[in-house]
Amino acid sequence: MKNKIQHFYPSISTQTFNDAEVYVADFSERTNSARGVEFHPSHPSCPKTEGQLMDCLLIRNPKGFTLSFVPFENQLFKDEQGNDMEQCECCFFPLAINTIDNNFISFVEIKDCKSKNISIHKDKAISQLTTSIREFRRKEIICDKQRMYGIISFPRMKKLYFNQTLIEDYTEYKRLYKQEKIHLLITNEVTVVSGEKIVY
Repeated sequence: MKNKIQHFYPSISTQTFNDAEVYVADFSERTNSARGVEFHPSHPSCPKTEGQLMDCLLIRNPKGFTLSFVPFENQLFKDEQGNDMEQCECCFFPLAINTIDNNFISFVEIKDCKSKNISIHKDKAISQLTTSIREFRRKEIICDKQRMYGIISFPRMKKLYFNQTLIEDYTEYKRLYKQEKIHLLITNEVTVVSGEKIVY
């Protein structure tokens, strides 16, 4: 899968980790876009506040699987007319576990926003995830046998149960799976339990 991605998007530079924890942070908001999405094996510092840790999506990897992380640079996806498409920030997947067709792939959108803006950003994030996954399917980078995850992270919210009606809309979860075969996770922390599955 890594080779397929680089075939279609040669400018992408993937990163590989087998650490017990990987932190995914979007520094765009806090650096005026001087930095973007980054992956770290230890908790990075916030660039705006000395001594404070950055708000991140935490990916726990207790079994030490080798995971490949792929950042999507801005304006990476284009439609047939060359116009910019919506996209999420990155994806990650395990390497060399079982067969490629059975391995999961997870697309990630991080919304570094205040709680009052979450409902607006949640809908946009779902659209960005869906468009990115459709594009990978269209290019046959991924196949229907793979388990697809769409992770939306609101890292400033330390607890995501602050608004159950917003976060746990099971009708929307079911619709997204039925129409797009996407397992939606709205969380700031996931655990890789196998080459086929992640949980939160």
